[in-house]
Amino acid sequence: MGSLVKYILIFFISFLCFKNVLCQALDSIYLKDLDNRKFSQQEYLEKMDHWLAKEFSLGRTFSQEELTKRLKVYFEISNNSKELSLFKINYYINLANNAEYAKRNGESIYYLEKAEKEILRLYGEKSLIVSARKINVYLDNRNYQKVIQTYKHISPYLLSFPSLIKEKSINLNISVEYISILTPAIEAYVELRMIKEADSVYVLSEKIYRELKKNLPQDNLSAQYINFYQAKIRFLNSLNGKFLKSQALNALSEMKNVISNKLLISKQSSNDILGEYYLMTAKYYLLTRDTDSVKIYIDSIRNVPFLNEEQTYQANILSALLEAEEGNYRMAFNKMSQVAHSTDSLRSLVVEDIDNLVYAHTEVEVNRHLLTLAQRKARIHDFLIISLIIIFLAIIFIAVTISRNKEKASKKIIYQLNQEASLQISIMEERLEFARSEEKKKLAQDLHDSFASKIAGLKNLITIFNNKEITDEQKDDIHRVMIQVSDELYDEARKQSHNLYSENHFNDEDLYINNLMKLVKNALPKSKYFTEIGIDKGALNNISLHIRIQIIYILQEILTNIIKHSSATKVQITVYQENRLLNISIEDNGIGFNINKIENKGLGFISIQNRLEPLSGTFSISSDTKGTSISIIIPS
Repeated sequence: MGSLVKYILIFFISFLCFKNVLCQALDSIYLKDLDNRKFSQQEYLEKMDHWLAKEFSLGRTFSQEELTKRLKVYFEISNNSKELSLFKINYYINLANNAEYAKRNGESIYYLEKAEKEILRLYGEKSLIVSARKINVYLDNRNYQKVIQTYKHISPYLLSFPSLIKEKSINLNISVEYISILTPAIEAYVELRMIKEADSVYVLSEKIYRELKKNLPQDNLSAQYINFYQAKIRFLNSLNGKFLKSQALNALSEMKNVISNKLLISKQSSNDILGEYYLMTAKYYLLTRDTDSVKIYIDSIRNVPFLNEEQTYQANILSALLEAEEGNYRMAFNKMSQVAHSTDSLRSLVVEDIDNLVYAHTEVEVNRHLLTLAQRKARIHDFLIISLIIIFLAIIFIAVTISRNKEKASKKIIYQLNQEASLQISIMEERLEFARSEEKKKLAQDLHDSFASKIAGLKNLITIFNNKEITDEQKDDIHRVMIQVSDELYDEARKQSHNLYSENHFNDEDLYINNLMKLVKNALPKSKYFTEIGIDKGALNNISLHIRIQIIYILQEILTNIIKHSSATKVQITVYQENRLLNISIEDNGIGFNINKIENKGLGFISIQNRLEPLSGTFSISSDTKGTSISIIIPS
């Protein structure tokens, strides 16, 4: 009867509270009820695992302190019972999963390392859960080189999995971890179009899966997840090089069968892979140009409960690509720009640095908790002070390290910029010198072949014209020829003058633009800057080699200032021609500077002025806390 009253009260509360408050109240009652009811120890641990899995599937997470309190009994049971020591691994994995879903990667890796140590202690075998977590963090941040680096480090161990599984020399719980490494590895290789490497990952995954399926019972969640992600690997392999439509369809069918599995539905565990299936299906229909189906599956993606950040990002990319496929290029450009702006180009670096702090903080907090239990009545005050000092020093150390690393990175980028600029300028100066030399040779040859003969002929005509013995009619004919020869000499002189004037022009505008873009992209890498470059077709077509060389010098100076001083994350460069004036605009979103204090005193402004003066060029600067804008105008 008491229980009935209690549950009626819960039902009444649901009409008075918001959904999240109600859920917290229900969870609290459920946990108290769980603690008060009589279960065996193993039943209690299994019930707690089930409760946590349900919470995570609903998108709920906890602070590290709150969850360790809720799992206090769980930890004590698993820590004090040899028969249930396997659950101690689950204890750390639960804490790691909670941190992962809350986007606290450093804390997640900390607890996974704890779980790995327990696995090594229990089974005497190396686990891959820490590497799997790290490689997936790198993949989420699209740091494909880090994904490949992590995979290559682990691959010798993974290569032994087929024989270890066949000989039953490896624990099945460890062997299934291969999927968490090989899935992001093949995705990275496919994204980078490294066909051979992606194929080798696919072949290895099939070998492991073939042996594992012989030994792994199919009546558990782990087996279903392996089936799903192995199908995903097959789908990704179908995109490797030439698109294999039939392979992609088979892989999607396998993924759908897993999602429809009664075991996943009964455990309410399909939401986390449903988004993956919709994404892969939408990609397939985009490749086959079935735009209506793409729209349907993009909508399905967005309707998945608790869609994670990476899946949202991929859905937005697909939406932009769909607009392009339908010919809505402006809309596609706007959507892709929104995606680009919403993704911080420095995210990987920032996440990694923050995670180091979170990791250190978690380790200090856990150690502090253990020490407090042992010495609650003594030294607690001193330990808190020491902990704060350690954290403070750690923060200072990390801040100094980050600052030094940024300075080193800036110096390296500037060095590469100078090297690239010097190389391009040297090539163009050689070309200019060669053009001048060739034009001089041609002029000398023309003077010898054309001018000399025509002048000699004209001289001879003048001599004949002055002969008193010739008739007036002959004089008229000679006069007409003299005028004709004079006109030819005049036209030839104008032609040679024009050639000399334009000797340092060349028409390979595309090559010069490509070199300019290469210079900018090397100076402003994608990992640190979002760069937009717009150069109008024909804007540089009639610009002399000499002016082009000066433009590279000026651009080199401005980019150096941006790298060293601006702290910018976005740079926009525009080049166009208007009223026979070449306009160059460079804008950034950096911290800006006080022009009155800086102008004519540094930052290369004097150098830029000196280069523009002989070209009759001008430049202007505007700067505030939102960024800096530089405008350069050169007569063309």
